[in-house]
Amino acid sequence: MLESLTKSYGKAGTAVVDGINLEIENGEFVVLLGPSGCGKTTTLRMIAGLEKITSGSIKFGDKVMNDIPGDRRNVGMVFQNYALYPHMSVFENLAFGLRSRGTTKVEAAIRVDEVLEMLELSAMKRRKPRELSGGQRQRVALGRALVGRPSVFLMDEPLSNLDANLREQMRIEIGKLHHSLGITTIYVTHDQGEALTLADRIVVMHNGTIKQVAKPREIYNSPADSFVAKFIGSPGMNLTEVELRTDGDRIRGGEAISLPREAARVVGSHLNKKVLLGIRPELLSLVGDENDAKIVGEIQLVEQMGSQLQTYFKIEGPSSSQNFIAKLPPDSTPRIGEKIALFARPSDLRFFDALSGNALDRLLDIDEVKAESLVG
Repeated sequence: MLESLTKSYGKAGTAVVDGINLEIENGEFVVLLGPSGCGKTTTLRMIAGLEKITSGSIKFGDKVMNDIPGDRRNVGMVFQNYALYPHMSVFENLAFGLRSRGTTKVEAAIRVDEVLEMLELSAMKRRKPRELSGGQRQRVALGRALVGRPSVFLMDEPLSNLDANLREQMRIEIGKLHHSLGITTIYVTHDQGEALTLADRIVVMHNGTIKQVAKPREIYNSPADSFVAKFIGSPGMNLTEVELRTDGDRIRGGEAISLPREAARVVGSHLNKKVLLGIRPELLSLVGDENDAKIVGEIQLVEQMGSQLQTYFKIEGPSSSQNFIAKLPPDSTPRIGEKIALFARPSDLRFFDALSGNALDRLLDIDEVKAESLVG
């Protein structure tokens, strides 16, 4: 558990981790996700005991770990650059930490052989790191962390040095390993694919703070604010600032955007005020009806992505034009310069406060009767 955990540097006391709180369940796989400089690696290093905290506390169960040295925290750390000893064999790399902690030679050999077999590295136990592929080196790094039988597994962007195919293979192996061992794991990455596929829960960080903690599906479908909405997804959520006004049986956001009455259930008291409207690119369709949201724009660029067409189009906003992206079927025929109408289900729309960026469905509690009265 992290309680008001803070790390500051310099005379000015600039906080790179700013009073974060996080509770992790035993056996859970938690991913710290965010852009470079958001504080995720610093957080991991404080948990590992490699970085001194400024204030707050770190607890393993009920035990406060603040003043416990890293080598006595029973954590297994996997680094981005493998950190293997180049002059030692695979076997020796795994056995070194055990022997330095006083494990007998026989016991160390048994434990190392168990881990090597688990990671399918037994045939390579006498090889040096330079004789291994990148994926094999990363498995050795995992093995070195596992052989100490840690209570917490810490991984700092362990796949970032691998090519795309190896990253995918290793991601699968790490997922299988966690499923079989059930060790509490905290995993740092800026790769959304790793986060969304591996995590039980994702912790999205930005500027040293936690923006949202939730299961991958919730993070993707119901972002807590506009930062999470834009950061999560490839590409991120389309966002545009609009002032929504009632117009008969529709709600309009300028000439380009028209919404059904149902949208009032979320927009609520923010009607006639500026809000951020969001929609995922893959949830836009060329087909719709009067029950759907309608967005009109001019096509700027079309990219063939194999299974889909990534289509960039411009919509006219209240003060300037906005660029949106739609993922369309590969057999559609959009043309640059063409004006098209795209549709979305009301349930797929997301609304955020224009000033704070917070999701409106987290700010408002408006029942259906009140919502109907707003547009009636």
